[in-house]
Amino acid sequence: DVKLDIQVKEFLKSIDVQVQRLADDGQDFAALADTINGIIQVVDGKAGTDTLPHEATHMFLDLLDDGSKLLADIIRDVKVREEYDTIYEQYKDDVQYQNADGTVNELKIAKEVAAHIIDDIIDDIRNLDWKT
Repeated sequence: DVKLDIQVKEFLKSIDVQVQRLADDGQDFAALADTINGIIQVVDGKAGTDTLPHEATHMFLDLLDDGSKLLADIIRDVKVREEYDTIYEQYKDDVQYQNADGTVNELKIAKEVAAHIIDDIIDDIRNLDWKT
């Protein structure tokens, strides 16, 4: 959806995030959000139409203060959803989703679940727009 793509790009621009395209050199990811440096790297040929909105969601969630009420509400909501257990199992052994001591970073997993749920909502909106 062109309108959604424009809105996502405008959001990223408003928070000073740059989108960089990478050649496919065998990376095991389609895109990577680097919140600290304000960069989303998108791998050519691997990214789908949902990739940039998904990474923008990560940027949004990472901008929320860990102690914010909004983030607490989001985390509380996602932890009771079916998707949480599935995504937890999928990511728990990935070092990017672990704390320095090797334990699972549950906040990071919960943010991933939230991003997936938002992806589903965006897909639903795209499907509605397509049908109308």
